[in-house]
Amino acid sequence: MPRPAILSIAPKLGFFALFAVILVLALEPHPPAVGARWDKLNHMAAFFVLTAAARVLWPRRSAVALVLVMIGVGGAIELLQLWLPFGRDAEWMDWVADSFATLVGLAAGSAALLLLPPSPEYDAEDAA
Repeated sequence: MPRPAILSIAPKLGFFALFAVILVLALEPHPPAVGARWDKLNHMAAFFVLTAAARVLWPRRSAVALVLVMIGVGGAIELLQLWLPFGRDAEWMDWVADSFATLVGLAAGSAALLLLPPSPEYDAEDAA
């Protein structure tokens, strides 16, 4: 019996909601103090989770493309912070932390794919 459509798209909607929250936190003028005291851990947690989730949610997509997109997003966030007029600080070490976590997240997501049973829903989705 196939699952209802909402259950098939709910994880992907959750991914995009999480992505939006992370983007807002990264670009708002005075972000709330969330997570670790060392902000690099917050960067690494965000990019690790996003990359691992994307790898599991879109298993047939190119791992190289995923890494390039996530590293590009991290760089774009830092450039936007540099240009924003309300006092956000762009730090290249934040981008390094994002990039490192992206690679670790890719490894974790790929390992999860090896451990998870294959899903026929993903096969049908990716074929389209």
